[in-house]
Amino acid sequence: MTRAWPALLLAPIFALADQSVAYSLLEWSCKVQKPFVPHVAHAVFLALTLATIAMAWPRWHDRPAGKREDAGDAITRHSTFAVMAVLVAALCALVIVGMWYPHFVLSPCHG
Repeated sequence: MTRAWPALLLAPIFALADQSVAYSLLEWSCKVQKPFVPHVAHAVFLALTLATIAMAWPRWHDRPAGKREDAGDAITRHSTFAVMAVLVAALCALVIVGMWYPHFVLSPCHG
């Protein structure tokens, strides 16, 4: 369980921080004519979120073959926790990509 908790706890924090940091950088980046700066912020937070997924991914497959998902032993609980953590972090990565997409389609400096 020790390698799966960042995906469950830090990934949502990274998604919220991405929204705050990218939004706060918009005005400044347009003022100094560097529109790529919010892209860098999105890329950094997406990389951090994907790193939490990479940390939790190996724990997903820790359950021995043939073991029921509701067995209740420690290995099964940790595996189920890792599944939940990976899915939450993947959703957060999708949210970050969704917040990044408008920066490609719409120019924030022409408004």
